[in-house]
Amino acid sequence: MVSFYYNRFATFLKVLDAEMKDATKCGVAQKCQRDLREEITEDEEGILWEKGLFGGHSAESLMYTIYFFNGKLFGLRACEHRLLRFCNICVKESLIIFYESLSKTFHGGLKDLKKKPRLIKHKCHEIGDEHDRCLAASYSLYIT
Repeated sequence: MVSFYYNRFATFLKVLDAEMKDATKCGVAQKCQRDLREEITEDEEGILWEKGLFGGHSAESLMYTIYFFNGKLFGLRACEHRLLRFCNICVKESLIIFYESLSKTFHGGLKDLKKKPRLIKHKCHEIGDEHDRCLAASYSLYIT
C-alpha cells in the first residue's frame, strides 16, 4: 500500500518538474521573481534622521538607530542581531569597536580554527569634534 502512494507521489513530482521547466522556458519564472532590493541612499538616511525615526530622543528611535547601523556598519543579518551581547560592542570616545563572536559563517568550532572572527572599528568623528548625529553617543546611550 505504501509503495502505491510513493509511486503516485514520484510520478506527480516528475510531472510537476516537467511543467516547471516548460514554464521557465516560456519566461514565467522571470516574471515572478522579486525585484532586487535597493540600498538606502544618504538622502533617504537623512530623511530618517530628520523625521525623528533615528536618534536617541526615545527608546524606539534609539532601537531603530542601533538596528540599522548594526546592519550598515557591521554587516549583521536579521537573525544575527539576536546573537549580540554587550561584550561584542565597545565604545571608546568616538570609536565604535565590534568583536564578532558568532555569525552565519563563523561558528567557533573545529572547522573555524583557522578563521579569525571579524573585528570592525568605526570612527565616528575626530576626538573633540561634536555633531548631532553622533553614533558613538547613540551606542553609548544604548549600552547604558
